[in-house]
Amino acid sequence: MDCIYCRRDSGPEPGIAHIIPEALVRNNATLPRGAVCDECNHRLGQLDSALVGHPAISFAIQFFGLPGKRRRPRERIGPVSRQTNGRHWQLSSKATIEGIDSSTGGKRTARFTIAPEPSFDLLLFRRALHHVALNYLAAIRGTSFVLESQFDDVRRYVRRPHRGEAWYFGERDGMGEHVPRSASLRLLRPAPEYTIFQVFHREFLVDLYHRPGFTAVAESEGFAVIDPETERIPPVSLRYVED
Repeated sequence: MDCIYCRRDSGPEPGIAHIIPEALVRNNATLPRGAVCDECNHRLGQLDSALVGHPAISFAIQFFGLPGKRRRPRERIGPVSRQTNGRHWQLSSKATIEGIDSSTGGKRTARFTIAPEPSFDLLLFRRALHHVALNYLAAIRGTSFVLESQFDDVRRYVRRPHRGEAWYFGERDGMGEHVPRSASLRLLRPAPEYTIFQVFHREFLVDLYHRPGFTAVAESEGFAVIDPETERIPPVSLRYVED
């Protein structure tokens, strides 16, 4: 089977590639063996760290104490660290806590504003979103579909982007105050190029074809557009009520 990223043969005994990175949440959603070769799977692993470094994502992971690849909660992700007793959070100096309590019907609640770490790499984060979206399309439409030439540009962007290359994406609050302990993907309308990636309470929109018109589509669906000129995302203001 050919790898959907480098288009070379994946070899006789390739490993397993997850559709949604286990750095977000442990899951069994994988692509067929050989859909991603071991070299590309290893190379693209750096995108997982950028994905969880988004302040809304890192806080949700620590809020729930979700285990990573090593099957245990992580002490620190991006600007959010978690104490070993699992009951308290410590945030960087760029975060403002409005309150954390457990009085909402027995559910934990947190209100806060948090900025990304200075080390947060928005260029890698953009590529990480497109990486997950292409994996998802391969899972639902088949690897032969995403090996077609119309996806050559996005596979190149994910694997070997030009220096400073940045593609559009959209972001919105998709779940209100209630935060599911999950991540999922779906297509926007029937068009395969627009993919929505729901990560806990946040939703992201990408266009795998990278064609003009993304801003109009994204804004019509209520997404804030992060254009290629944006170098840093603003602080995130959220109120969490555990689902």
